[in-house]
Formats: sequence, C-alpha cells, structure tokens
Amino acid sequence: MKTRVDFYIISDSNPQSENIVACRLTEKALKQGYKILILGQDTKQLHELDEKLWTFKDDSFIPHEIVNADSFVHQQLNVALATDSSVNEKANLLINLSGQVPANLNRFERIAEIVPAKQQERHQSRVRFKTYREKQCELQTHNL
Repeated sequence: MKTRVDFYIISDSNPQSENIVACRLTEKALKQGYKILILGQDTKQLHELDEKLWTFKDDSFIPHEIVNADSFVHQQLNVALATDSSVNEKANLLINLSGQVPANLNRFERIAEIVPAKQQERHQSRVRFKTYREKQCELQTHNL
C-alpha cells in the first residue's frame, strides 16, 4: 500500500491559517473514521493548536489530547497531538505540521501537509514534496 500525501496550499497569510486548516482537516477526517496524529514541531506549537481545536467552531469541539510516549498508553481519543510520530500506533492519518518528513511515513494510509503562504516555508514544503515523490508516495495538491 502506498501512502497518499495531500498538500494543502494556503493562500491566506494570516498566522493562524495553518491551525485553522489543521482543525478543519481533523474534523473532516474524524467524520470519515480516521484515527489522527497531528505532528508538531514543539510543545509550544501543540499548545496553540490544542487551544484552537477547542475554540475554532462555536457549536462543536474536537476531543483530543497532547501525548508523549508515556501518556499515550492510556489515550482513548481518536485525535492525538505529539512531537513524535511513533506515539500513536493506531493512527492512520498524520497531519504533519513538523516541517519534516516522518521517518515512519509508510505506516500511515494518508499524510496531510499544510503549505503556508510564506515563501521560505513553501520552499521547505517543495523539498518535502520531492522526498515523498522519491519514496514513491501518491501525491495530491489542493489549493485553498
């Protein structure tokens, strides 16, 4: 099975755009039955996303938890936020906000890459795109 990688290209330069897109993707994927790992760069980024997942919609929230290798043993939710892509063995969708290609990418059915409007970050996304292509992933792009 090839991993499918979707690149979501943001045109809006609002600094919260990445988190808003991550929340929308998470909400949609939950409805489709995915178990989701959101991979962040650091705990600061995870805490910002944690707050956004609780507040991005007035009429709903997405149950989730920030986890690490020790805490995930007891985690029962379908959405986990972490800085380590190996913490959630059940996840079949990775929303990658880390800026890196995960070493264990083949264990996920799908990976969502959010491409910000800033040119420097877009360049990094292009490098990841090439890496995924070299690893023979199925690639899709979506302009938002």
